[in-house]
Amino acid sequence: MRLGDRVTWLIIIFLSILFCGTLYYVGANVQQSEFFPLISYMTIAFGCMAVFVWLKPNSKQVYFLIGVGILMRWILMWYAPLLSDDIFRFLWDGQLWHDGINPFSATPSALIEGGGLSDWYRQQYGKLNSQDYFTIYPPVCQGVFWLSTLDGLPFWLWGGMMIKIVFFIAECITIYSIIKLCLYFKVPLTNAIFYILNPLIIIELMGNLHFETLMICFMALMLLFLVKAKYWQSGLCYGLAVCTKMLPLMFGPFLLLYLGWKKGLTYFGVAGVVVLGTFSWMLQGHLTEILSSINLYFQTFEFNASIYYLGRGIGQFLKGYNVIKSLGPTLSIVGLAGILWFSYRAYKSDNSGRSQQLGETFILTLIGVFTIYLLTATTIHPWYLSILILLSVFTQLRFAIVWSWSILLSYSAYMIDPTTELLWLVGLEYIIVIAYFIKVDTYDFITKILGTGKPLKG
Repeated sequence: MRLGDRVTWLIIIFLSILFCGTLYYVGANVQQSEFFPLISYMTIAFGCMAVFVWLKPNSKQVYFLIGVGILMRWILMWYAPLLSDDIFRFLWDGQLWHDGINPFSATPSALIEGGGLSDWYRQQYGKLNSQDYFTIYPPVCQGVFWLSTLDGLPFWLWGGMMIKIVFFIAECITIYSIIKLCLYFKVPLTNAIFYILNPLIIIELMGNLHFETLMICFMALMLLFLVKAKYWQSGLCYGLAVCTKMLPLMFGPFLLLYLGWKKGLTYFGVAGVVVLGTFSWMLQGHLTEILSSINLYFQTFEFNASIYYLGRGIGQFLKGYNVIKSLGPTLSIVGLAGILWFSYRAYKSDNSGRSQQLGETFILTLIGVFTIYLLTATTIHPWYLSILILLSVFTQLRFAIVWSWSILLSYSAYMIDPTTELLWLVGLEYIIVIAYFIKVDTYDFITKILGTGKPLKG
């Protein structure tokens, strides 16, 4: 072994210990309101990740680092989520299924007021963060909730631990898919570090039990089957991704353009059966209720937004009140129009859109579509970036990786009771991302989307 390799190994091992130590401390000790410890330790972990990439490790070292990522996920599997209280709604919904009550049929507050529930529900009720809202978790999530609350489970496995095991398996599948996709797109395997060792991904998905974990798993499998031209399998995974989080629906228009009508019929036929079959069975006539919650989401919730906050400020100045009820739905329509236009424009300009091989421009288009959604949304939680982080692995774009650090500034809202956003920190978050994108990523992104760059071939 050359001296350079020895030094590299020593640095990697030392930083791996530091990386795991900082993330362990965050996952096992840091509360949502402890902003300064959170951003300090997470910044150290991001620094370790950056050095790992800068070292340009060889294949053995990369696989060692992949093992570190898997180990860190296994460690966090044994600790309860501290930065999110969604787990209590997961268990609430799961237990309702076992008691013969459809979670989509009534809000927690209505069920408590109606009486007839066991004492367990009354104990859990005070821990719920959306007591007056219908559940918005799609069928795959509900299936995991049901599994995690089975009566026959050992006490240590019941609840959050079962969900974490499911998530751990899903993340291992995602990591496998990423490795295979890196080989297909002929990008350095080092790129996998941006997802596998991304502190935000590890803490938010595995540590805090956000179901983007399963959505990302199905999205990665969707891409893996798609590059192999296995369309019905890819369509199945796409349908499951939608049944986990409905966000992948926004990729539908471009996927249809890319596949064409013949292949698209098979693809979306399979996906449609999965989505319509599971939703119709679980909703059981309660579509109105879930749509009301989605509508309230666009008209009530606001957190860490970009364009919306600018529009809200102008509306506040002109009208003297919060204009979310009109601005939220308007921006969602603008976002949808932008996604449709961008998908069509990218397809017409993209050589890979009319070839038999899926290229880098295809991935860039998905990144562009999801970025449009994020820019026009009223609520952007840190874990929403997980799709962008996954897709960025297969391109030269790095703004999503930078954003995965700067979005930690949004946690400053929780150090104030009641939760109050510090808008200057939200502004700083976006200034950092936009500045990096303009300085580093703009040329690579625009030239390839406009068709002046050649997509990578597998």
